[in-house]
Amino acid sequence: MLEAMAAGAIPITTKFVALGIPELRLYPELLASNPSEWINKIENHIAGIYKLKYDIISKELSNIVKYKYSYEANMSILGKILKKLP
Repeated sequence: MLEAMAAGAIPITTKFVALGIPELRLYPELLASNPSEWINKIENHIAGIYKLKYDIISKELSNIVKYKYSYEANMSILGKILKKLP
């Protein structure tokens, strides 16, 4: 999921995935509870029923990955933890 977000893809995924990536909860139109709801949401996106600013969402999700979940972000967090060790 993070790779798709980093690449600028707008995922339609499960609420289970959003447990690990809480920023996805900002977009309930992207979250489904079961397979039939997932299919329904995809159809609604394709049909243009959801009036979302996909370019903006794509950029926001990509930035979330870059600044919170990337290798560099994790190395920075680890570095701060290691500096605190005696």
